[in-house]
Parts: sequence; C-alpha cells; structure tokens
Amino acid sequence: CLSDWSSDVCSSDLLAEMRSTFAYFHYDVQVDLARPVRSEAATAVVRTVPGVAAAEAWQYATALRLRPDGTESGALTVFGFPADVRTVRPTIETGRWLISGEGRALVVTANLLQDEPDLRLGDTVRLKVRGRTADFTLVGTIRSPTMQPALYMSDESLGELSGSAGRASVLAVAMDPGSGWSAPAFAAAIRAALEHAGIP
Repeated sequence: CLSDWSSDVCSSDLLAEMRSTFAYFHYDVQVDLARPVRSEAATAVVRTVPGVAAAEAWQYATALRLRPDGTESGALTVFGFPADVRTVRPTIETGRWLISGEGRALVVTANLLQDEPDLRLGDTVRLKVRGRTADFTLVGTIRSPTMQPALYMSDESLGELSGSAGRASVLAVAMDPGSGWSAPAFAAAIRAALEHAGIP
C-alpha cells in the first residue's frame, strides 16, 4: 500500500486477512512435543488442567508429491487431524473439508496450486513420507492460514503413511473463556502437567 488514496482499502483488506487467519486457529496454546507420543496419553494429561475446553492431538510430517510425469515436488508439510477436529476452522475455497472415516482424502491450501498448478478436485495425489508412498483423493482446497502451503488428511491416514499411527507431534489446546487463566499462565500449566507426566 504505497498511495494515500488506497490506504483505507489496504487496511481493510489486511484486517480481513488477519481475522481469517485468527479464525482458523481456534485454540489458545500449541504444544510442540519433543518426540511423538501416544495421542490418548498426551491429551488425557492436558485435560487434567482446569479450564481446558478442548485438547486435540495432531500429527505432521514432511511429504513429497510424486507427480505423474515422474518428477517430485519440493518438501511439503502435511498435517493429520483427528476426526471432527475442533481446534481449526478452515475456510473452504473449493470442494469440501475432510469427513470422518472416509479414508485417504486430502485437502490442500489454495496457495499450493501455485507450485502444483495441474491439481484439480478429484485428482489422485501420490505422496511419499519417510520412504512410504500412498495415493490420496483431492477433495478440497482451503484458504491458507499462513504463507506456507500445507496438506491435510486424517490422523489415521498420516499415521499409516508415516509409520506413527496413534502418536501425536503437536497438541492444540483451547481454553474455556471463563476459566480465569491468562494465556501465559495457561500455557505454563499445560507444560508443567506434561513434563510431570514425563512428556517433554
């Protein structure tokens, strides 16, 4: 935004983009675990902290797309979310979001299509994670919450592909607004509970 006449428009666009980004992240604390741990064990510990409204275990991994022409994409971040995830609220641009229990469905951020412009809804997308490959069906695109392109699938699918089934890399925790915690104190309480349980 370089000209004075456009400053109001630019400010409005920026605020709208910020609101969209913050709406996507529907949680208060993100815990990056030092190593993958059993999802159920980690979320059970977090739920012992008073004021936790939701605690969800995510997985993530680095993937490559194996293109039909035999080339590979650059490194891509793929997230595995639990069924009926509550801690993110994606804005759908085309197609739809993931459906619980549907198997190898894939959703990508719209900005991924800048690097992979051949992709269309319904396409089969072959991914490789840690030497394992699997085919997924592209069912939707969402507005990217960050500048970094990302892919999304069920945690079951990513666990199967990555060899880390039932394990979490990240915990997303939402705080009850009436809990009385400040965000830093809430985060500290979660960290203390996890470390007390031997989860670094």
